[in-house]
Amino acid sequence: MSVRVLVVDDDPDQVIVRCMLLSHHGFETRRASDPDAAMKAAREDVPEIVVVDLGLPTERDGLRLIAELKAAYPTVDIVVLTGSSIQRLKSSPELEDVAYMVQKGSPSKALLGILSRIAAARVS
Repeated sequence: MSVRVLVVDDDPDQVIVRCMLLSHHGFETRRASDPDAAMKAAREDVPEIVVVDLGLPTERDGLRLIAELKAAYPTVDIVVLTGSSIQRLKSSPELEDVAYMVQKGSPSKALLGILSRIAAARVS
């Protein structure tokens, strides 16, 4: 069984690269470039995991999307990609429902490892 992952980023090149990487490792991917497109994609095919660039293009947009996703789909696992300080973000109450945060620029295997752990937990 493949795990459905929605990748949300306003940088089209990053979305393409992440989706190719995840598809290559057995994930079923969909993509969106902004919060509205992400919610539309989620309504059409509810994802199990959402990988969200927090700056869509602003942090406020990313936080709004996370809140909307968790309200509509409480069981979805959310992984945040951010260029901001993860330590600073950990104190943000809007991010308490986020499964993981990954610093942008981290190796791809860091994101793959997190998604694989989430997928394994969902299958078991």
